[in-house]
Amino acid sequence: MKERSKVRAWRTIKGKMRISYSVIMIIMCGVLFLSYFASRSTIEKNAVESSMAALKVVAEKTDSQISYIINLSDLIYNSSTVNNIIRDMEDSSDLYAWHYNYVQLYRFMQDYYDSLSMNNKDCQIILWNREQEILYYSWAYDEPSKEEIRNDLKGLEGKGTRRYSGLRSSYGNAGKGKYFYFYNMYSGVQKEEEELYVIIGIREQDLQKMMRALTDNGSGIMLMDDKGKKLYQTGEISWMQERETEQEERFHEEAGTFIIHALHESWLNLYTTLDAVDWKLVQTIGMKDVLKGFNTWWKISILCILIVAAAVFVVLYLLDKSIFQPVNYLYHDMERLKEGKKELILPDKIGEDEIGNLTRQFYEMVTQIEVLEEQRIRNEKQKRKLEIEALQAQINPHFLYNTINAVKMLLRMGRGEEATAALTALVDILKNTLSNSDSYVTLGQEVKLLQSYIFIQHLRYDAFEFHMDIPEELNECRILKFMIQPFIENSFLHGFEEITRETMITVCVREQEGHLEICISDNGSGMEEAAIQQIRNSRKKERGINGIGIGNVIERIQRNYGKDYYVDIRSRRGTGTHITLVLPLLRSVENEDPDCG
Repeated sequence: MKERSKVRAWRTIKGKMRISYSVIMIIMCGVLFLSYFASRSTIEKNAVESSMAALKVVAEKTDSQISYIINLSDLIYNSSTVNNIIRDMEDSSDLYAWHYNYVQLYRFMQDYYDSLSMNNKDCQIILWNREQEILYYSWAYDEPSKEEIRNDLKGLEGKGTRRYSGLRSSYGNAGKGKYFYFYNMYSGVQKEEEELYVIIGIREQDLQKMMRALTDNGSGIMLMDDKGKKLYQTGEISWMQERETEQEERFHEEAGTFIIHALHESWLNLYTTLDAVDWKLVQTIGMKDVLKGFNTWWKISILCILIVAAAVFVVLYLLDKSIFQPVNYLYHDMERLKEGKKELILPDKIGEDEIGNLTRQFYEMVTQIEVLEEQRIRNEKQKRKLEIEALQAQINPHFLYNTINAVKMLLRMGRGEEATAALTALVDILKNTLSNSDSYVTLGQEVKLLQSYIFIQHLRYDAFEFHMDIPEELNECRILKFMIQPFIENSFLHGFEEITRETMITVCVREQEGHLEICISDNGSGMEEAAIQQIRNSRKKERGINGIGIGNVIERIQRNYGKDYYVDIRSRRGTGTHITLVLPLLRSVENEDPDCG
C-alpha cells in the first residue's frame, strides 16, 4: 500500500512541478560547477606558467651568481701564484719572511676580492688550511674566530673537491648581519699538503635582492642542496617547517610543481634546478592568493543561485498553500480512512472552490461512517454484557449443594460458629459472582474472595495446603475481578486425582519490571500440551462456581489490557502446573469500569 502511494505521489501535479523545478536547479548548479572547475583550472594553469617563468628568470640570475662564485673559488685554488705563496708561508722559518709572503698573498687576493665586490658589495673571502689555519680574510679588522671556522668546516674532510653552503652571522663583524657562505674544500689526490679551503660569502640582503621579484607577492622562497637539505629560506613557507623530510622525494625532477595541504591551507609549490650546484630553488604561493579574484566571482555566482532558488521556493510555497496542500491533506486522510484510522481532523480553513466542496462532502461522509460504527460498537458491547450476565447466572448447583450440605453437617455436630462462617463465606462468593466481572477491585478484595472460597473448600476436604505470599504494599493495586479464583478452582477440579494432605497450592504476587506478576502453582498430576490448549480455549467449565473459566480470564485480560499482558501456563505430566498472570501495575485505589471494547 505504501509503495503504491509513493508511486502515485510522483505522478501528481505537485510532484511533476517539483520534479521540473528540481531539474532546472540541478542543471543550473551543474553549469555553475562545470564553469567553476573549468575557470579554476585555467586560472591555476596560467598562474603556474607565469610563476614558473618568473622563477626560471630568478633561477638563471641566481645560478649565474653562484657559478661566478664557484668559478672564482676554483680560480683561486688553481692559481699557481697563490699556491706558491702559501707554500712559501709554510716553509718560512722566520717571521719577516712569513710576513712578506702574507703581504704578497693579501695584494694578490685583493684583485679577486675587487672582481667579486663589483657584483656583490661588501662580500667576504677567507683562505684556510689545516696547518696554518687563517691564511687570508678580505676585511681590515676583526679577525674571524678560528673556532667558529673549524666547527663550520667539519664534515668536509676527504680527497678531491667538496662543497656546501649555509647562512650564518658574519665572520668579520656580527653587526653586519648574516652572510650566505660557500665553503669549498680542495685536496690533492696524492699530496695531502695541497689541501685548501676557500670560503666566499655574500650578504643575505644581496641574495634577497636577486629573489625580490618572487617575494613581492608574499611568496616564500627556499634553496635546497642536492641532498634535500634546506640552505636558505625567506618569506612564508610554513608547511616545510613541519614536513621537510616528507617532501624530499618531490624534488627528483629538474623542474616541476606540486600542491601541499597543510595548516588548514593549500600551497602551490614550484621548483627548478640551479645547474651550477644542482640545487633546487623552490617558490611557495598560497592558493588563496592565486584564486583571490576567482573566489569573489564564485561567491557572486553562488549568491545568484541562492536568489533563483529562493524565487523557486516562493513560487512552490504559493502553489502548495493554495492548491497542493488542501489536495494532499484530503488525499492522506483518505489513505488513513482506508487503513481503518477514523480519527480525522477537519482542516481549519476550507475554500469555496471545487476542492473545498469536495473536502466538505468527504468529511460529512466520514462523520456518518463514525456514527454507524459507534452504533455497531454499542450493540457489540451490549451483547458481551448479556453473555457475561448469562454466565454469572449459571451458578453451579454442585458447588451450592456441597457447600449447603457441609453447613448442615456442621449444625448437626453443634458447630454453629463454623456453620455461620461458612454461610458468610458463601454469601461473599455469591455477591461477587453476581456482580459485573469486568469491574475493577483491589488485589486485597480479590484475596478476600479467594480466602472465602478456600474456607469453603476446607469444609469439603479433610486437609490440603494453601499458601499466599502477597506483599502488603501491593494490596491496593487494581485488577479485574476473578483473575485468581478460576485458576485455583481449576486446580481443585482437574489438577489432582485426589485431594489429600500432600496437596499444595500456592499464590505469589510480585512487582516485576513495572508490571504485576501473579504466580499460581500446584503439585498436582500436571497435564499435556493438548490439555493446556483446551483450557486456554475453554470459556465454561462444567463444575465451577460460575461459567467464568480460564479461557474467559485470558480473553478479558487481552480485551481490557492489550497484547502486552498475558497468561503463561506451564505444565508437564507428573510435575504439577505453574501459571503466571502478567498484568499492568495500577496503584490507584479508585474503582473504574474501563471498557476496551
